[in-house]
Amino acid sequence: MRINKKTVKQFIEHVNFRKGTDNEAINYGLMGEIGEVTDLIKKYKFHGHDLDLEKLTEEVGDVLFYWGWFFVSISENLESSIDDFSKFLEYLITEKFLRGIDLEDSMYKTICAILSSTIDEYHLDINEILLYNIEKLEKPYPDGFDKERSKNRK
Repeated sequence: MRINKKTVKQFIEHVNFRKGTDNEAINYGLMGEIGEVTDLIKKYKFHGHDLDLEKLTEEVGDVLFYWGWFFVSISENLESSIDDFSKFLEYLITEKFLRGIDLEDSMYKTICAILSSTIDEYHLDINEILLYNIEKLEKPYPDGFDKERSKNRK
């Protein structure tokens, strides 16, 4: 699978409305969303549930949203966010060492391992996931994130 740079650019521009660094929100978001991914897989592998690939794709997209926000928050500008996030996605699908990004923290390594194996095992297309996430979040937040809309989101 090749990473479509145009799709990554569109995704990062979509994530960029979260301007600013809020590491606590990013960390809680990553952990919450990866929990949803692992719960779907757990129920499929060990509890006899059918695997809902659409739901799995949605949840992986939510994890990637928080990773995108992370890269927007640490990058100097939008272009470097796009480049760094593209390298990160390549890392996920090829498991190559990502230079310049510190993944020594075991939480981040765990999230990357779960994402990488999920994408590989269930043959998910990252480009499709990114586009799906943009579409999903533009409906409730056409003008960017809003706390009141979040409280009343259905």
